[in-house]
Amino acid sequence: MSPMKILSIAAGVFLLSAALASCGGNGGSMSVDVADTLLSVDNLYADPLAFVGDTIQVEGICTQLSRHGGANAFMQGESGEYTLRMEATAAIDGAFSPDCAGQTMLARGILCEDRVGKAEIDSLERVYMLRQEREAALGADAAEESHGHSGADKSRCSADAGSYGFDTVVTPQERLAKMRAEIDRRLKTEDKDYISYFYLKTLSYEVKE
Repeated sequence: MSPMKILSIAAGVFLLSAALASCGGNGGSMSVDVADTLLSVDNLYADPLAFVGDTIQVEGICTQLSRHGGANAFMQGESGEYTLRMEATAAIDGAFSPDCAGQTMLARGILCEDRVGKAEIDSLERVYMLRQEREAALGADAAEESHGHSGADKSRCSADAGSYGFDTVVTPQERLAKMRAEIDRRLKTEDKDYISYFYLKTLSYEVKE
């Protein structure tokens, strides 16, 4: 995994980067040639590996949009247990419409998987430690200002964390510990030494009335 990908995941894990908040872009309409598979977010997460690499349709509530031009949207199922990150592609002009927020959406795209192993977690830990050192040097107020987090920013960052399964975890140390524990569990039960995170490369979407 590249350093850029690690840092991208770190942004979601630590809730410290300014990766999320304001919205923009034009809505895309569903194309005629749509995938046959229609899933709820909850149904998708029942067996996401079965759909990796496939073009699917997913329906759910859009809870948040990202701050940088609406490049990402976050879809939740009825249970509220799972959050699917939807990544805008050039097919929808690289952004989701602000009209999506709070609405039921139907999104069509390719399901992708990111894999994070212990080496990536070690890199995340180094990123966090360096950030801690920087914050200690800046002071608490300056560190908060450097992250640029308002209350709304933190809410949207929480949506990103939810897409990584960290909505019930508070600190970066706890997140890292949870990731390591999950890898240990998967190694014992599934013989897999990594965690899988899923997102949708969105090709088209519509807001349902």
